[in-house]
Amino acid sequence: MAARATLSHDDYTVGWICALPLEMAAAKLMLDAIHPSLPRPPTDQNTYILGNIGDHNIVIACLPSGAYGIVSAATVAMQLLSSFHSIRFGLMVGIGGGVPNGNADVRLGDIVVSQPTDTSGGVIQYDLGKVLSGGQFQRTGMLNRPPKVLLTALATLQAHHFTEESRILEFISEVRAKMTPRIAANFTRPIKEDLLYETDYDHGASDTCIGCDRSKLKPRRPRDHKEPVFHYGLIASANQVVKDGRRRDQLAQDLGVYCVEMEAAGLMNDFPCLVIRGICDYADSHKNKEWQGYAAMAAAAYAKELVLVVPIDQVKTTPTARDTLADHVHRFNVPLDLTALPVIANFVGRQEEIDNLWQYLQPTDSPSRKVAILHGLGGIGKTQLAIRFARDHRDDFTAIFWLHGKDRDALLQSLSFALNRLPEQYWDRETINDEDVEQRARQMLRWLGLDGNSRWLIIFDNVDRYHPFDSSISDGYDIAEFFPKADHGSILITSRLQGLTELGEPFPVRRLDSHSSIQLLLQSSGVSLRNTTSKLDSNSDVLALANRLYGLPLAIVLAGAFMRETGTSITEYLQFYQESWSELQLQSDPGRQYQQGNMLQTWMISYLEIQKRDPNSADLLLLLAHFDNRDIWYELVKSGRHSSNVPDWLKKAISSGLEFKIGMKSLIGFSLLESKQQEGSYAMHPVVQDWCLHIANTNKNVNWIQLNELALISVGYSVPSASNRDYSELQQRLLPHANYGKLKEAEEMYQRALAGYEKALGPNHTSTLVTVNNLGNLFSDQGKLKEAEEMYQRALVGQEEALGPNHTSTLDTVNNLGVLYKYPRANAQFRLALIFASASMAGAFSGLLAFAISKMDGVGGLEGWRWIFILEGLLTVVCAVLAFFVIWDEPSTATFLSDREKAIIIDLLADSRASSSEGQLEEKSAFDWKQFLAAVLDWQTWMHAISYWGAAVAVYALSLFLPTIIKGLGYSSAIAQLLTIPVYAAASIACIAVGYFSDRMGQRSLFTLVCYGAVFVGFLIAVAPSRFIPGLTYAGCFIAASGSYPGTSTTSAVVTDDILIKSSYTGPPSPVVQQLRTGYETRCRNGDSDWAWEFRRRGGVQFLQENRRPQVSPGTLPGAGLCGIGLPDRGPLLFPVSEDQC
Repeated sequence: MAARATLSHDDYTVGWICALPLEMAAAKLMLDAIHPSLPRPPTDQNTYILGNIGDHNIVIACLPSGAYGIVSAATVAMQLLSSFHSIRFGLMVGIGGGVPNGNADVRLGDIVVSQPTDTSGGVIQYDLGKVLSGGQFQRTGMLNRPPKVLLTALATLQAHHFTEESRILEFISEVRAKMTPRIAANFTRPIKEDLLYETDYDHGASDTCIGCDRSKLKPRRPRDHKEPVFHYGLIASANQVVKDGRRRDQLAQDLGVYCVEMEAAGLMNDFPCLVIRGICDYADSHKNKEWQGYAAMAAAAYAKELVLVVPIDQVKTTPTARDTLADHVHRFNVPLDLTALPVIANFVGRQEEIDNLWQYLQPTDSPSRKVAILHGLGGIGKTQLAIRFARDHRDDFTAIFWLHGKDRDALLQSLSFALNRLPEQYWDRETINDEDVEQRARQMLRWLGLDGNSRWLIIFDNVDRYHPFDSSISDGYDIAEFFPKADHGSILITSRLQGLTELGEPFPVRRLDSHSSIQLLLQSSGVSLRNTTSKLDSNSDVLALANRLYGLPLAIVLAGAFMRETGTSITEYLQFYQESWSELQLQSDPGRQYQQGNMLQTWMISYLEIQKRDPNSADLLLLLAHFDNRDIWYELVKSGRHSSNVPDWLKKAISSGLEFKIGMKSLIGFSLLESKQQEGSYAMHPVVQDWCLHIANTNKNVNWIQLNELALISVGYSVPSASNRDYSELQQRLLPHANYGKLKEAEEMYQRALAGYEKALGPNHTSTLVTVNNLGNLFSDQGKLKEAEEMYQRALVGQEEALGPNHTSTLDTVNNLGVLYKYPRANAQFRLALIFASASMAGAFSGLLAFAISKMDGVGGLEGWRWIFILEGLLTVVCAVLAFFVIWDEPSTATFLSDREKAIIIDLLADSRASSSEGQLEEKSAFDWKQFLAAVLDWQTWMHAISYWGAAVAVYALSLFLPTIIKGLGYSSAIAQLLTIPVYAAASIACIAVGYFSDRMGQRSLFTLVCYGAVFVGFLIAVAPSRFIPGLTYAGCFIAASGSYPGTSTTSAVVTDDILIKSSYTGPPSPVVQQLRTGYETRCRNGDSDWAWEFRRRGGVQFLQENRRPQVSPGTLPGAGLCGIGLPDRGPLLFPVSEDQC
């Protein structure tokens, strides 16, 4: 093939597209000459082969390897047209699957050419349509016909074939003559027989049909020639490979197609072309590649014969493909009407949301209707996002229409007005009156459904009254009624209703991120970005206000507008927002940006709608606003049932988890709540929460005092038992709600309520007394025990007078007082820690005293050791004398108790003695051999004893021999006594710290494990080095002491409180069991000093000659070993403290 001189892009008039490299190779072989390549713009990713057939200059392009289907074909065609502007028509040439039917005996190697019919353009996209009721699939839309110049040439070629032989075999022979045998083999007609199997006979596992059953072949009349037969008719195209005989025959029956393939449907509407397919298989499970090369060559040869029939002068007068498409688009082009869009002064962020919308809604060459639902909270910025999307992509759609979906009438008016913007040839002004709004709207929808008019975008804004199945709601309507009937175009809907997502793809609109929130705030307020942005990190008020408004654009714009118009600073506005929310919102005007109004108005629409549909959910919404907004769950709200006055709507809402979810569904449906499915809870935007609190406090029909009380009770009764496996997690989860309880504000509200009740009902009315009791609960939660006691006593006096001493309300108040006076056993660890810390500090004091006494030998004529007994004994006697006056024997003689307190305690003791006289206490305390044996045989009893023994040995070893150990490091006796003080001080601090955190976390055994481990490590440090290091040994003493004292304390707390895993007996541990375990503990403690002495005597610190370094012998290791025993003992006992045991 001789190469011509280089031509320009505009010299090429025919575009030839292939799907496979094999097809491109066959096309290249059919060229009369190959031309040099031309440069491509950066946006064109295609690779081209340039050449000519006769006088026609041709561009051949192929789909990227592995990228098949409608979209890929369309992309290649569009890029081809963008580089070669003079292309008049195109050819889609390649292989396809044959569809034999009663009208055509299609066989392998034959050619199928797309030829239009009365109802089809020649190619049918068979997967384009909609599913009707009953599951029936209805195909919609029609692809364009091939251009006239090609249809004329096709008719001419068909006529030639009636009187003359086709030149296909001639072209193939010419090409084969120039090939090597190896290359020619790729395109040679297979020698194997053409086999068509029965429709329902599936292929086996082999690559070929050698093993297939020949009896399953369809009987066909043999052909007396091997030339390709041409079939002119319909071709089925879709984004799927057909490899099933049943599916193939169904397409033949339904559509009358002769061939199936995967690319043509992407070209017909945007690339005027004809499709030519060589048949390489029968689109069944017997599909293989043996016939592909010959079929591709045959199709290319037919394409060459067709091109040679096209007169060159007709090509020159044919409009370019670009002009044809532009004219087609111009017929449906409607400029964007900015006056129909709401004003948007400030828009920040949201780029990711815009990109996601574009990815979904962008016009494609495979027509199918796309519906996107922008849903979210009122004021979150749905309309602003839709406006920005429309503006950014105004040139990507042929028409964009903004329609108001507030109600059905408003939507009809919008559609009617949009009709005026259409080209006049698409509607008749004479037959449609301006008054006939609905008829005009229907005409507009028909225009949107016209064939070829598929690149429009309609935006239904503010569709918040969607009622598809409930005609009883007067202002509700079904938005789907206003979708164009054709299956094409792009639809965007903005709504607060999550239920609308059933109509299309959901796109939830979330809050703005922190950076965008601050940017919008500064832009709206007019604050200088230059002066402020650089200081944002240090401007706490800007950050605080942005966090308070939590990315809600409506709230941010309102804040900015108020500050700009009134000259209010950010600091002042934040103060106004926190102190005068309602008044501030009344003064806020969002202007034209938010047509729904300010925050007082925008959610009232949703709230009133919820009240109409589900009044209980409306009440529930106001209750939920009294919790922390970030994490609200069913069990938390359900705890409100403990209130003495549970409203009916709450009883229904918490009657079951399902009922609660149903109520929450209504609130989620209006985007007033957000479901956090992973956490199994719900969240409310903080500004919505502020609005709900405003409604609760200003609406006369809402009992805001009751809502506050229910929330407080719910939180209080949700506090988990310390025995709960998830105690720590639940405690952390409840903490924000306890903090949000805003005890100070709650106190003010209760005080207001109390004053109101006293004035209206009197001080002794039951409602007044209930509020007094609740105020006592609140003071108790605040830690104001004296104030709580006063409230409880006042409530008790009034209730005894009004209701009697045995009324349940009276007894509840007595119980509250009892709880207030009760010694909390959950804090027992800290109390014990104080005792053991005092013991270790006593060691420090003893060291100091010993140092002082070493200087007192001979003072007063007495030896130093005598002063030890005198001074320590004197302090003991003084304390004993003071105890006689400080510690009271009976509550009746205690001067620190008031008369009322004495009476309450005496009554409680009397009740206890009464129970004892009835035999209840004696029955519980009586000795029981069965329980005794059960306790003796209980493995936990022995584990406690062993672990306590190991810890106590370490304590006694340190307390008895710490001065000796330090002296062994080379110090004098006096200095050694002084050096014990830091060790004991560290042990005291550790003891108190462990006690505090053990009570706070509800853990005993965990801290015991840590302490035992510290002792074990401390002793090992003292003996680990091969060469003795005095400083390291001293550090080991610190670690061991910091573990031994708190470890002994925690073990005592465990035994005292009987904090055990379920033992071998059922029910709570009896006094017999408790006494036995306590006895074991005491015996171990009393004997541990003997063990410590014996270990020290046999292998303690030994001193060598004065010129040798001191050495810690292996005798120290038993102490570490005994503490090591406690480590595995504690493991099975590692669990939270139970409520009953505290």
